[in-house]
Amino acid sequence: MSPEERALAAVRAWVPRFTAGKARVYALLKPPLRDGERYGAKLVGVGISRVSAADPLGGLDVEQPVAGLAYGTSERLLVAHGTRVRHQWEWAQLSQVLVLPSYAGVVLRTGDESVDVVHRVRVPHDIWAAPEWKTAARWLALEGCFAASRGRLDDWLERLPARVLAA
Repeated sequence: MSPEERALAAVRAWVPRFTAGKARVYALLKPPLRDGERYGAKLVGVGISRVSAADPLGGLDVEQPVAGLAYGTSERLLVAHGTRVRHQWEWAQLSQVLVLPSYAGVVLRTGDESVDVVHRVRVPHDIWAAPEWKTAARWLALEGCFAASRGRLDDWLERLPARVLAA
């Protein structure tokens, strides 16, 4: 099975767990959830860059210090250190959430000329690092959390193979 096929299989397995409220996020300390909110995905070692909407890859600062861990929930995207939320984006306030090519992060559009990108930053080798296909599946799960918040999870999942396998 190719890495792309493995990532797709992981996302397909994630969807029913997420919709049933059973997608768990493993962390000793994690930010608290609101009533009815549920976790969907977690990524370690992320940074945040404000970049041009026309060229999101051009302005990424992958050498910046780690801003925290990214948590996708049913309602928002959080970047936190332990229980302390440092940044958050409500899915309802975003017009688009899209995974970048090569699964480098997600673009968060609000309709502005510039956009926020939550992305991987370069960190020293980590013995806990996941294989690339697992990391890709986690970025896709963040995008899936956004789609679910809009009631479009099934449609998003149906279109996903064409995007992932074409990459």
